[in-house]
Amino acid sequence: MRSYDVTILGATGFTGNLATQYIARTYAGPGSAEPVRWAIAGRSRAKLEKILASLPCADKDKIGIFVCDVTSAEDMERVVKATHVVANFAGTPYLDKALPIVELCARHGTSYVDITGEIPLHRLSYDRYHMTCQASKAVILHGCGYDSAPSDLAAYLAAKALRERHGAECAHLTAVVEDFSGGMGGSTLAFLTDLVTKGSGVKNVPEAAARGAYALDPVGCHGGPDKRIIGDLGLIGWAPHAKTWFAPFVLAAPNVLVVRKSNA
Repeated sequence: MRSYDVTILGATGFTGNLATQYIARTYAGPGSAEPVRWAIAGRSRAKLEKILASLPCADKDKIGIFVCDVTSAEDMERVVKATHVVANFAGTPYLDKALPIVELCARHGTSYVDITGEIPLHRLSYDRYHMTCQASKAVILHGCGYDSAPSDLAAYLAAKALRERHGAECAHLTAVVEDFSGGMGGSTLAFLTDLVTKGSGVKNVPEAAARGAYALDPVGCHGGPDKRIIGDLGLIGWAPHAKTWFAPFVLAAPNVLVVRKSNA
C-alpha cells in the first residue's frame, strides 16, 4: 500500500511551487470533489515547511514531506516506493538529474511526469527503460509543460477535427501563438547553455540528432516525408492563415518532435 497518490519533487522551486499551489487549490481545498493523498519533496525541510504553511487548504498535517536529494539513489528510492506518481520539477537541467529517477520509477512501477523539453533525455529515457516500463506498468511522460503539451494537444485536436468534419487526413500543421506571458525556466536556460558551450559533448545529443526530423519516434516506426525538424521557416515570415508576421519559437524543435512522436 503506497502512502501517496502523487509527490511533487522540487516543490520549493518556482514551477514546483506553482504545481503545489494548484494541487492544494484543486484537489485539497474546500469543496474538492476528489481529494488526493499527496506529498511535497525537496532538499530543505525549512523551505518545504514554509511552502506547506502557505497552501490554501485544510488538513495540512495529512500532506507528506520528503527531505531528499535527487542525486541520492537511497533518498529517491524512498520517495518512489511511497507514491503512485512522481511529478518532477527538479531540473537545471533535467538531463543529468532525471534519468536515475526515471530508472527507479520504471523498476518500481511508479508513474513519472516532468516539464522538460530536453530531447536527448526523452530519447535516452525511452531507449533505456521502455521495456522495463512495459513490464512494471509505469507510465513515463516528459514534456508536460509549455513544452510540449499545448503543441501536442492542439495538433491532436486539429487533426481530429479535420478528420471528423471533412474526412481528410492532416498533411501539414503550423501553430501560431499570438500572445503569451511568462519567461524561460532555469532548467531550460541551463540546458540551452550546455548546448551552446558543450555542443555534441552533452549526453546523448549526437544520438538524438542522428535521428533527425523523427528523433523521438518509437522503435519500429518509419518516420515520414519531413527532412528537417522545423522546415523552412526562416528568421521571419508571413502566416496568411493567421494574417500576421511570425518568427520561429525558440523551442519549436522539441515541440515538433513530440508531436511527430504522438502521431507515430
